[in-house]
Amino acid sequence: MGRISLIPMTGEFGIEMAGAASGMNQTSAGLFGWLFPLIIATIFGDNYVGMFTCGAVFFVILGVFGLTVPELGSKGKLAQKAAADQAEA
Repeated sequence: MGRISLIPMTGEFGIEMAGAASGMNQTSAGLFGWLFPLIIATIFGDNYVGMFTCGAVFFVILGVFGLTVPELGSKGKLAQKAAADQAEA
């Protein structure tokens, strides 16, 4: 995982902390990848329509949230700001 994807969540941090930030990110992803389905299955029991509806709503929310995430590539605001700062120096 590249460091650039963690900057909006963690702000500026030193290169020595990139491994710790990546580990925290992967731990939370693994935990919620196991915990969220377990909670949903416990709530809905044998109601498969409810499970799939809850999953669909969750993915729609993630899609809307994903559209609000800024571009992080070379055309993104962070990269352009860094390039402008380097040009000034």
